[in-house]
Amino acid sequence: MKITGGDASPGAAVEKVVAGLDASPLPPGKCSNCASYGICIMKDLSPEASVEAGLLIEEHSFRKGDLLLREGEHASHLRVIKVGTVYLGRIGSGGRINPVGIFGQGTIVGMCGYFGQPNQLAAVAATSGRCCEISAHAVASLARKDQKVWDQIGQAYCDTIGLLAKWTVAIRRPHIAGRVASSLRLLSEVHRSLTVPLPSHMALAHLLGTTRESVARALALLEVEGCITRQGGRVCAVMPAPLAQWLSRQP
Repeated sequence: MKITGGDASPGAAVEKVVAGLDASPLPPGKCSNCASYGICIMKDLSPEASVEAGLLIEEHSFRKGDLLLREGEHASHLRVIKVGTVYLGRIGSGGRINPVGIFGQGTIVGMCGYFGQPNQLAAVAATSGRCCEISAHAVASLARKDQKVWDQIGQAYCDTIGLLAKWTVAIRRPHIAGRVASSLRLLSEVHRSLTVPLPSHMALAHLLGTTRESVARALALLEVEGCITRQGGRVCAVMPAPLAQWLSRQP
């Protein structure tokens, strides 16, 4: 079960959207055994709706760099991220993606399609991962039958807007070290863990509007300050209290 597609990493020109889907419906009851069930829009459904949803949902895998959603198009399906992370961003000049934040487990990609509106953001896989896909029409039908679906769609939408606002604040900090520190705190929230896999310095620099060298210097400074502990080149442990204290002293 795999989605294939061209490399559409942040800063790279978008060439093609994911294609060649190869997936099958989830067996009834599988949703309740999913590790992401507690934060999924399909949680706590009635038994009848759970069976219907299980037959309608397809699970897919994606690779880093796959374009999961194209800005401006109408999405016919919603994709709920189960494992992995995605960049949400806008298409700039030359077809390049300008990321505005990193999102993870539980994020719904294609939410505008549920409301019959064109996508306001593009979505690009930041890592390899998996997602569940269900048609926007099917979700709307389920929402009419089960109030919980409607409530959970609204909660997911509000959560995404809230996290997007947090990324906006982080990116607008005046100093690079503050942007990196705020990003690490948000990545901890996205991954639901204090152990955070880091994007490449280049990808983080593109998100934060700086250079890879500046990102490297900021990470080194935060480690000296006791805000993080590096665990190899691409993973760090976030220290919440020292990081919050350090950020409180910054502009």
